[in-house]
Amino acid sequence: MKSTGRNDLCFCGSGKKYKKCHLNEDERMEHEEYKKREEALKVTEKEASELEKENPEADNLSARKKGKVDNSFRPPASKSRRTKGMKSSSIPRRPAN
Repeated sequence: MKSTGRNDLCFCGSGKKYKKCHLNEDERMEHEEYKKREEALKVTEKEASELEKENPEADNLSARKKGKVDNSFRPPASKSRRTKGMKSSSIPRRPAN
C-alpha cells in the first residue's frame, strides 16, 4: 500500500492536504513510539553489572566503545592479495602498448 504524501489529500476525508491535517499528529505519534522503544532498550546499572558478571568480556567491549582500549593493533599486510588456492583469471589480458 502506498503511503500518503505530504501534498496528497488527507486519508480522513476532510478535503485538506495531509500536511495541514494529520501530519503533525502522525509525526508526534511516531516520536512517542520511538521514545518508548528507546526506553525499553535502556540497560540499568544493575542489569549491566549482572551482564558483566555473566560475561567478563563484556567489560572489555564497553571499555572499547568508550575509547579506553588501545585499538592500534593492525595485522601485518600480506604481500599478495591472492591467497593459496586462488587461480588467476581465465580472461586473457591485453598486451601493454
